[in-house]
Amino acid sequence: MAQLIKTAHFVILALILLFSQQSFGQSEAYVDSLKKLLTDTQDTSQVNILHKIAGYYFTDESDSSEYYLQKAIDLSLKNNQIDDHLYSIFQMGNLYLFNNKNDKAAEYFTQGIEKASKHEKYTYLSDFYNNLGLIYKQKGEYDTAYDYFFKQLEVSEKYNYKAGKMNGLLNLGNLHGDQSSWEKAVEYYERSLKIAEELDEKNSISSLYGNLGLAYDVFAVEAVDPD
Repeated sequence: MAQLIKTAHFVILALILLFSQQSFGQSEAYVDSLKKLLTDTQDTSQVNILHKIAGYYFTDESDSSEYYLQKAIDLSLKNNQIDDHLYSIFQMGNLYLFNNKNDKAAEYFTQGIEKASKHEKYTYLSDFYNNLGLIYKQKGEYDTAYDYFFKQLEVSEKYNYKAGKMNGLLNLGNLHGDQSSWEKAVEYYERSLKIAEELDEKNSISSLYGNLGLAYDVFAVEAVDPD
């Protein structure tokens, strides 16, 4: 059977790209200057500096990245910087994802859901649901994954977060495709594609057309020869 193009992806808020841009071509002097700036700074911008230092270490020195992200989590909580606090939790979860520690990542995403709900930060809430749902999908726990994807879609629709809605529909399409429910998969892909086109998300558009083509092919074959 043809395999669907798995376009569903963990929402990382451009984490790897952003952090790579921050650290690419930079020397030890760069991170040393950030550490000095961190020492000399006594305002809320410290958390942003901590994020940059964590980003510098993200791909090659995960222990150091974890250390600075934890400091960002603690400091943003102390200063009541809610958005920075949620961002720090989110990136810590993504750091664990990057290092294939999915159970640990799930702990942070679950914590993030609780805090984003409490503070009514619905963009973060949608993205936490996305990543947690994909973790359970990878584990083959489809019912749990479905619950998180459906919650992602609900909150994204309610607060008009179009990127979250696009990803939620895509996730549900892939989930149904994995279970050979092709007609339902096509329905979700088509809805996701409509939003991708509205947002001019070229990569998503291309991938969704690929998924739809394969899904149509499989659906057509099964309709002719269901066995």
